[in-house]
Amino acid sequence: MMKRKLIRGALIHCAVLLVLAAACLIARPALARTQQSQREAERFAGESGQRFMQFTCFFTRDNLKNLEGIYELRQKYQEAFASADLETPEGGSLFNDAWSTTGSLKIYSEHGNATTSVVAVGGNFFDFHPLPLRSGSYLRQEDLNKDRVVLDEILAWMLFGSPDVAGMEVTINERPYIIAGVVVREDDKASQKFAADGPMLYIPFESWLSMHSSAGVDCYEVVLAEPVNGFTQTVLEQNFPVGNGVLQQNTERYTLGASVQMMKAFGTRGARESAAILPYWENAARYVEDWCTLLAFLALLLLIFPAVCALIAFVWGWILARKVLKKQLPRLFRKTGDFFYALSSRLRRRKDSKD
Repeated sequence: MMKRKLIRGALIHCAVLLVLAAACLIARPALARTQQSQREAERFAGESGQRFMQFTCFFTRDNLKNLEGIYELRQKYQEAFASADLETPEGGSLFNDAWSTTGSLKIYSEHGNATTSVVAVGGNFFDFHPLPLRSGSYLRQEDLNKDRVVLDEILAWMLFGSPDVAGMEVTINERPYIIAGVVVREDDKASQKFAADGPMLYIPFESWLSMHSSAGVDCYEVVLAEPVNGFTQTVLEQNFPVGNGVLQQNTERYTLGASVQMMKAFGTRGARESAAILPYWENAARYVEDWCTLLAFLALLLLIFPAVCALIAFVWGWILARKVLKKQLPRLFRKTGDFFYALSSRLRRRKDSKD
């Protein structure tokens, strides 16, 4: 009776722990999906069947990149694709990229003014950061005139008292700019934790450069076709070195394998980091990365007791099976022998009766 109670209790505990472990493993991808800035490879690939990888380069203050370096890097992509026998699809592309830097400035409208945080953007920045549009449109690299800006909802309310202000005008550094659109800030907990509390303005990188001639790119994001493992990382390391900065692989950073590697590096992550400039979306991504690692660790911890119970049950079952077989095997052999002996006798008698 006591043994049955122990077995029943162990089974209940195993069931509860397995449910909790499953909950942790299910919560991980759900949490990772909140970070839209890490999912451009998935969006860019669409239904093409082509594999793409997303990487981000973060640079230090003394190693900022300029636009010429980015344009040269784009040419290196084409050379790498040609070497790998990759053909650009008609009407498509094998890569997508964006770059940015951050700062602050004073912005004016007919109704007021505000000091706002700034993200100076280039390339297809809003492909990597698909903030919901409240009105208007994004900035695109195809825009010929770099006199358009995007406001977040907070800044639109501060300057105009309304988010429906696409097409209206603001003044920055005594120069007029047209409002292309108004976006809504990310609503996930991680982004809200690290984004600036105040308003945000998105301005073309070229316009920012005209105000700050010494400005450079401190964040470069790219999605590249990946014909073989390591292709994108090799191209970047050889042609766009980050120096003391950080080269971050985004596409697979939330996989279970990546979390296990994070566990192995526990306590050394901070010591290995450089003085790279990290925007709020990368800090948010790292925050989620830490939580995904914690959930993976909890899942593994919760699985220890069920695994031990399963091992004990296997060993106990093996021992029991051996005992049963040891007792029953001679009888089984004997019955089998008797069966075949009776069968052969019957066949022999049938043959003799025919003769």
